[in-house]
Amino acid sequence: MTTIDRYIIRQFLINFVILAVVLLSFFVLVDLVFALDEFVEAGRVWAERWAGGDDADEPGRWQRFLGTLWAIADFYGPMLLLIICWLAGLLVSTAMGFTLTNLSRSGELIAMVTSGLSMHRLAAPIVVTSALLIGLTLLDQELLIPKLASKLARKHSQVAEPMVDTWAVPYTPDSGLNLFRAATFDPDDGVLRDITVLVRGKNGRLSCRISAEHGQWDAQRGGWSLTTMKVRAMQQDHAQPRPTAGAVEQDCATLKDADARAECLCGRTRHTGFITTDLSPQVLRVRRAELFTEFLSLRELGELMNNPAAEADRVQKIMHKRFSLIVVNILIVVMGLPFFLTREPTNVFLQTVKAGGVCLVAWGGGFMLLHLNLPGVSPVVAAWLPVVFLLPISALLMMSVKT
Repeated sequence: MTTIDRYIIRQFLINFVILAVVLLSFFVLVDLVFALDEFVEAGRVWAERWAGGDDADEPGRWQRFLGTLWAIADFYGPMLLLIICWLAGLLVSTAMGFTLTNLSRSGELIAMVTSGLSMHRLAAPIVVTSALLIGLTLLDQELLIPKLASKLARKHSQVAEPMVDTWAVPYTPDSGLNLFRAATFDPDDGVLRDITVLVRGKNGRLSCRISAEHGQWDAQRGGWSLTTMKVRAMQQDHAQPRPTAGAVEQDCATLKDADARAECLCGRTRHTGFITTDLSPQVLRVRRAELFTEFLSLRELGELMNNPAAEADRVQKIMHKRFSLIVVNILIVVMGLPFFLTREPTNVFLQTVKAGGVCLVAWGGGFMLLHLNLPGVSPVVAAWLPVVFLLPISALLMMSVKT
């Protein structure tokens, strides 16, 4: 690494940090204006928690103020980590534009070229540093965002909740169309409480109703171990469901007839206290929030793909989108470079407008293609479609640089 490389990289990183702080602060301030009442109320709740609960004295003004600041930091901190992943390409492109504009205005860019350095060589440290910064967003998505997924799923009305650790599960179908409901669900421990399961056969006909006070997820057996359980048959004679021959040992899913499968499941659950289902804690998380899969790590997404209750195509697209988004952001930087790599003095403002327009259109088009549902298109192809469009355009623009 030469002295010129270190100089360019230092200027580039300074501009990147300044732009990131300004842009993210602007986002927080604008969003905060529309939800300030929610944060003030959350600050009061936090202050009461710190003071010892409902039995404590009314918190003071400074306590409520500190509680409000804590609620703002607790809500926007995780969100900013996610926004950086989305806007990494624009932030890096803008920092690149400021860096090359400053070098051009001061005459340093022309001096470097006349000393024998090519334009492509001058652009190399910016491209490499941009790729490293954009690559860090993958670590952000793998190490930080999955741990904060429940915080990211909150709305402004849930600001006072430090972490959405448990929640109620409404009636949710599994792949066998059986309906599961629970008063509370703890995803970290894999525990359901106050459970109701409606086992259904053909045409949604109810076979039995299973209730239990507690359910623990067993990943090895693929189901929930139930305690304090009751099984009520829904036939007209209200007789208790009896397992078919060997139903306690056999896999009920192997039965072809839906009614027989439902009766087998009712009987087996009554005798073993265990109900087999594909509604794992991970799938229940995904069902709760439509965008929850965007917050999972690649390892968690890989596990989710093996669950028949999850949308395998959507999960596969998200996995490939993690890498294609990195490539798209790097291509956006490359597309903006030719507007600033000129050997002769030019109208810097005009070049900045052109580069900004190209980068914004490329970023918006790539973002739209990544989130567009294309029927009949493979999820892998759909995830890499923006790269297919932007790669030849960026190559043509770089070839236009006179060096």
